[in-house]
Order: sequence, then C-alpha cells, then structure tokens
Amino acid sequence: MDVAPSVDTVYHAVATLYGQDAVASGKASVWLGEFQNSLFAWEIADKLLAEKRDQTSCYFAAQTMRQKLLYSFHELPVNSHASLRDSLLQHLSDIPCYPLESNSVILTQLCLALVDLYLQVPSWTGFVGEILKKFGANADKTVLLLNLLRVFPEENQSRHLRLGHNRRQEVHAELAAQTGPVLQFLSDVCEVHASDQEVVKRALSCLSSWLLNPLVPTDELAHSRLMQSILHLLRDPHCPSTVHDAAADCAVAALYKTEDTKTHAALAASLQMGIYAMLESFNMCVAHDDFDKLQSYGRLFTELSESLLENIVDTPGHGLGDMRTLELLLTAVGYHDYTLAEMTFNVWYRLSELIYQRDDDKLNNIFRPYVERYIMALYKHCRFDSDHEGIPDENEEFNEFRRKTIETLKDVIFVVSTDSCVKSMFSILQAQGANSTWDETEAALFIITAVAKNLLPTEEEVVPLIVQAVLGLPTNTHPTLRYTAIRLLGELNEWLDANPSYQEGAVLWLLESMKMPALATVGADALEAVCGACKQKLAPQFDHILHAINALEGPDGRSQVSESAVIALLRALATILGGLPDDEIAKKMTDLCAKQAERLTQILHEQTASNNNNNNENDASRLSRDPAIWLDRLAAVFRHLAPSSDGPSGAKNENGKPKPWLPVVQQLWPVLSETCQRFENNVRVVEHCCRTVRFVIRSLGIQSFPFIEPLVKQMVDIYQRHPHSCFLYLGSILVDEYGSMADFVPGLLFMLQSFTEPSFKLLMPQNGLRDHPDTVDDLFRLCIRFVQRAPAAFFQSPSCQPLFECALAALSLDHQDANKSVTKFFIETIDSLLDARKKNINDPGVAAAEQILLTFGDRLVENSLQAALFHVHGNLVRDMAEILFFVGKLSKDKLSEWLKIALHNLPRNNGLCATDEQLLKFHNSVVGTPELRDVVAEVRDLIKLYR
Repeated sequence: MDVAPSVDTVYHAVATLYGQDAVASGKASVWLGEFQNSLFAWEIADKLLAEKRDQTSCYFAAQTMRQKLLYSFHELPVNSHASLRDSLLQHLSDIPCYPLESNSVILTQLCLALVDLYLQVPSWTGFVGEILKKFGANADKTVLLLNLLRVFPEENQSRHLRLGHNRRQEVHAELAAQTGPVLQFLSDVCEVHASDQEVVKRALSCLSSWLLNPLVPTDELAHSRLMQSILHLLRDPHCPSTVHDAAADCAVAALYKTEDTKTHAALAASLQMGIYAMLESFNMCVAHDDFDKLQSYGRLFTELSESLLENIVDTPGHGLGDMRTLELLLTAVGYHDYTLAEMTFNVWYRLSELIYQRDDDKLNNIFRPYVERYIMALYKHCRFDSDHEGIPDENEEFNEFRRKTIETLKDVIFVVSTDSCVKSMFSILQAQGANSTWDETEAALFIITAVAKNLLPTEEEVVPLIVQAVLGLPTNTHPTLRYTAIRLLGELNEWLDANPSYQEGAVLWLLESMKMPALATVGADALEAVCGACKQKLAPQFDHILHAINALEGPDGRSQVSESAVIALLRALATILGGLPDDEIAKKMTDLCAKQAERLTQILHEQTASNNNNNNENDASRLSRDPAIWLDRLAAVFRHLAPSSDGPSGAKNENGKPKPWLPVVQQLWPVLSETCQRFENNVRVVEHCCRTVRFVIRSLGIQSFPFIEPLVKQMVDIYQRHPHSCFLYLGSILVDEYGSMADFVPGLLFMLQSFTEPSFKLLMPQNGLRDHPDTVDDLFRLCIRFVQRAPAAFFQSPSCQPLFECALAALSLDHQDANKSVTKFFIETIDSLLDARKKNINDPGVAAAEQILLTFGDRLVENSLQAALFHVHGNLVRDMAEILFFVGKLSKDKLSEWLKIALHNLPRNNGLCATDEQLLKFHNSVVGTPELRDVVAEVRDLIKLYR
C-alpha cells in the first residue's frame, strides 16, 4: 500500500467486513490485511480509537495497534515511543469498562498493545507502579487494572516477542517488587465485589497470571486473606462453577510454584492442608454428580501430588511427605469417570522414576499397596460396556485411554512385580469362574497383555493356564475379548519361543481367528510377532500362513481386509525363511513373490485408457491395479528376509556363496525396472518402487552388482525429467553398499554429478529449500554416504564445493529431517578429517577436505550460530551446537577466530539481547570447554538472550 487511505475509507472497509455481502466481505478482509501491514496503520488506528464512532471500528483499531506492536515494532522511530504510550493510556482512560460484554475485548487488545510496547522499550522502568497509582484508586477502572495486571506477566513469558532473557528478568523483578500492593488490591477487589462473579473471576485469573513470574515471593500469599478466600471458595459446594474453575486455576498456579518446596515451603504447607480439607467437598460433588467441579478437584489432587512427590518419596508419611496426598490421588482415580484417572498418569510415571532411582526394597514395600490399588482401579476403568458390539475402535477416546493405560502400567509394574500383577488378574478370572461376563474377562486379559513382555520365558505357573484358556475360547466368544486374546498371544511371543509345545496350537488358533475380517489385522500382527520370535521353528506352518494370505483375498487378488494384514503375514513368512536350507528358501521365495510379480506384469500390460474409462469397478478392484500395493508386498518380503544393516550387507556373505533368492530377483528385476519407467511421472509409485529396490539391494548386498549399472542409468535419466527425491535416497543406498569399492566409485560420482544440477534448480530459487525439504534431506543423505564410504573421491569432485554452499544455506531450514541431514553432513565431514589425522593420512582427498573447511569455515560457524539463535527450534539447536563443537575439535584456534567474527555480527547492548560481556563469556566458554554438553548449554543460554 503506497498511498495512505482516508479514515472514511477504513471505516467503510470495516463496515463491509462485518456486512452481509460475503463477496464484498472477503475483498474487504484482504484490503484490511494489506492496510494493517502498511506504515499508515499506526496513525489511522490511533485516529479510529480517538473518534470512537462504533464498537467494530474500535475493536479493529485496537487489534491493529496490538498486531503492529507485536510484529512491526521496528517501524516505529525511537522518538515516537513515549507519545504512543501516552496515547494508549489515554484511550484506556477514555473507553468505559462497562458493559463488559462489548468493551472488554477492546480493552484487552489495548492492554496487550500497551504492555507489548513497554516490554520492547528497555529504557522504561517502574511502569507497573505507575499504573497501580493511576487506575487503582478509581473504582470504575477496576476491570481495566485487572486486565493490565493479568497480561503483564503473560506477555513477558510469551515467545511471540523477542525480548531476550535480560529484559524478561528485568521485568520479572519489577513485577515481583509490586507483589504486596497487587495482592492487597486483589484481596480488596474480591471482598468489595464478592457478589459480582465476573469481577471475582477476573481477579482470580489475574493472580493465576501473576504467579507465572518465577521471581514472585509467596510467603505473604501463603498467609494472606486472599489465599484463604480461594481455599474457602474451593471447599464451598455452592460456589458458582465459573468462580470455582477460576479458583482452581489459581490454586494450580500456586502449586506449580511449590514444586520448589524449599523456596515456597509456607505456600506448600498452606495448600497441602487446604486441599486435604477438600475431600468432603469432593464426595459431595460425587453424590450430586457435579462433574465440572470433580474435574477441578482432580486437577488439584494431581498437581498437589506432582509438587510434593519428591517429599513423599524422601520422607514418606512426614510433613510435606504426608501419604494423604496419595490417598487423595487414589480417590480421584477411583471415581467412575476414567478422565480423572487419566489426569494422574504423569504422577505415577514420576513416582515410578523416583522409586527406581532410589533402588530401595523398603521404599518399594511402602508404595506397593498404593500401586496395587492403582492397578485395580485401572482394571475397572478399562472395562467395556457389556453391550459393546464389535471390536475396539482405535479412534475412540476410550481406546486412546486404554493405550495410555498400557504405558502407565509399564511405568509402575516393577513396584509390584509383573508376576504378582498377572497372578492378581488371573485370580480375578478364577474367582469369577463361569459367572464372569465377557467384559470382566477382557479387562483382566487386557491388563495382563500390557505387561506380558516382562514375563520370563521360564514362567510355568500361570502363563500355561492363561494360554490354554485363550486357545480354548469358544467360537462364539465376544469379538473384543477375542481381539484382546489375540494381542496377548502376540505379546507372549518370547514365552512361546521357549515353550514349543504351544507354538503350533497358537499359530493355528491365530489363523482361525483371522477368518473373521475384523480380526484379520490384529491377528496378522500377533502372528508376525510370534514368527519373529520363533523363526524357523515355525517352518512347518509356512504353507498354512501362505494359504491364509490367499484366503484373505477376493477373486480379483485384492485383500478384502486391511492391506496391513497381508503385509504383516508376508513379513512373518520372510522371517521364517531366514534359517531354512537354501533350496527351501529358493522354492518358498518363488512362491512368496510369484503373485506380486504377476500382478505387476498384468498392470503394466493393461491399457491405461480402458482402465480409466471403466466405471463399473469397485474400490477393491481399482486398488488391486495400484502398483504401489504389490511393490509394498515385495518390499515387506525382502526387508525381513535378512537383517538390514547400517553398513554394507555384502560383508555378511559367507564364502561368496550366492544368496538363494538371487534367481528370484533376476526374474523380478525387469518388472521393477519397467514399473519405474512406466510410472516415472507418478511420484507415489516411483517412491514405492525405489523402496522395494532398496530392500532388494540390501538383501543381496554385493551380489546385486549386475543390476547396479542399469539402475544408475535409469535413475539419472528419469531424474532429469522428474526430480523425485527418492532417487537421491536410493543413490545413498548404492553408495553405502558400493562406495568403498574403487571400481564402482567413478560410476557413483557420475550419478552424484547428474543429480546435483536438477536438485540445485529446485533448491536455489527463493523459498526453494523450504518448499523441497525432502530433496534437501535425501541429497545430503547421499553426501553423507559419500563422506563415509568414498571421502577422497567426494572432496575432490567438482560437485563438492557447490554442495557445501547449498548446505550452508540450508542450515537455517527449520525442518527436522532436512536440517538433521545437513548438520550430519558437516559433522561427518569434520569427523572424517579427525579420523584422517588420527590415522596420519595425508592424501589429496584430505587436502581437498581441509581446503573446503578453510574456505567455508567462517560461514559454517556464523550460519550455525545464526540458525540456532533465530531460525531453528527444539533439538535442532543441539545439532548447531554440535557443529561448533566439532569445529573446535578440529582447531580451537580457528573456532576462536571464526566465532569472534560471528559474534561481532550479532546485535548487542540494546536491552533486548546480549551484552558485550555476555558474548565474551559465551566465546570463552565455547572455545574452552572439551565437552559437547557444555557447548549445547552455552548455545541454549545464548538463545535465551535473543528470544
């Protein structure tokens, strides 16, 4: 927007935005968005607020002002800061607080704008005290002051503003110094406006936000009338729900602070006793089925346990370690609604971690009864309704709860022992006997299934009885019970491996269960687990399992159930093959792959036009002509035929003996090649084809060499027209297998050079890296393999330097997989030089690598630091620190030199970032430390100063 619009034009656009004409409203929205991004928005928004013609224009203006301060603060000249602050304060003074329904949203936006302005001007101080004086004595501005006091700590914590740790700490300290007056103000508000639910709720919300400040002292709050009022509200069964929720939020915020029980001991003790007194209120809410308040109590009981957990473990039964805390927690767990139990899962996880770390049998004995009660409560929560039909729906909330239950059981099971838990559940089954309902039996089996992996293969007291009971389930068993029984057998795969007398019965029972389409997938998964443990011991069952695949398919060859069931069975069969004699492997591999090869051949020979015009096909028929289906089946076989290895699988060949499935591959290869060629413009099919070829090559190792040359030529040819990144990934597999063999290196370098030009065409335009992260990921995976397998050839190749420059640009890409490949490429490069130095190797390849790093080292250090500070997040920050660490391992002097340059180019000393002293400390610490963890910690600390 080059020309300032008139104020009337903006009024008209706002009116149109909220008008009835949808088309005009859409156009107005676009125009107003452009207006908000312009420099003119500052002045015009200020005028709209001053004129106050109507609510909508005032709200739009307030929102615009806040957005500008949040994202465009740099547009303001420094000499305008004070006048803008005064203007915002005037607008806040002029706009009445009531009616709350309409004016509150405007005031909130203006409060946010004022606070964001203040936070971004480090030279301003003491502002909180000023606004307390300005608005505290005016009863009409109570709501306004509550808003301001609420948003101050929230915005100071927010990461939307890049304030830096120094400014945040400065504001934290300023706010903390006003805690006494603020608590007095909030206490007065709650007393004066006790009958006004909305004002009381806002006052409590204000205190919740105020407690976000890590520097706020709490001793005064612990003994204050305000805290007692909050606890009284929470105990009052007649307290309005909205106020009760706000009070609970406030108490939870206070509990967060009491995790540091030494600093906030008084508050912890006050909350502990206050929450203990809420048990009667909880029971009253149970009687009245007041679920909203029960959820609040559940949160309070849970957060109290979280805060006092270390005390409970360190001094069980004493002071803050009072075991009534766990009794309250179990009270919440025992309520019939499972969502209260779900709230507590993290407490039990942390409790189990603390007990495990102590490694004290006496401590285990103290907590065992509580964990036993917890497990029994989970057993009751995990029961389905007796009128439930069919199998569990994995997308339902209840099944999500059951999945989480499995994890929490695994966390705590060591406290009571797996054997004890299984025996307890089995005793429940025995006690129920013939009178048990299917849902009771299923819940007990579900609990056993969750921990079955922990059972020793030598267990012979209970597990044989359970397995016999499962194999003896009648055919009319409820599908959900059979579903869980199937999963149990899958979890008992290691036990079955050690108890061969049950293997045949288990496999045949699973195959029989799979005849029910709804159980096919879970049955196949369980069968795969059993085959994975028992392997060649189940060779006699091979034909039965292969027949099951045929039985699952309709006449068109397309599975009538989930394709994942067929894939799981193929994986199971491939696993069985591993230990068989070569002649048997060859024959059974032919049987396994024949149908897939036939279907691919049929698809290739079908007329595309007639396929597309056939509207009478059902979905299964159409899917059966999808080559990806059959490619995935082949991939499943070859992937599990022999263990995949990180290094060249050819190294595992014994006596150069041909792999028994080589003849199968020789017949299959032309079909795979033609599939890739025929569908070259279909990225999905090509990806699946490359995946299949990858596993074929991995399974053969060096014996795949007859296929490599034509494969490379085909990949290079297609990549020029269709730069699918999967070719780059497949190329990295070839380099991994053959890169250490000199005869293959020239051809692999040709492949690399042929890939780089089309890749650069994708990545070099603006946003190219962001728009093609898969290409970045796979291209540098390929480079990594070259550095690992053929470093000398790679560093001397003409492609090396442009690839290095591309990688430097990609360091700022905030994409998990792509960025990790880039950083690993740099680290592997430096590591190769360190390895050469260690082995005293000094050949042309080493010299070329050293020259590359000398040329680009300063940019590597600066780009890594810039990426960590301003572009990437999460664990990608650690990767940037690791680059700095490895540069230091190579040369401390060069790291020092390059890091000084990088730090010199950073902003400093403006109140919102690091100071010269902090940057110097960072430099000295990073250069001086021999530990990676120290470099990571320093980088993370520096980030805090800039975000």
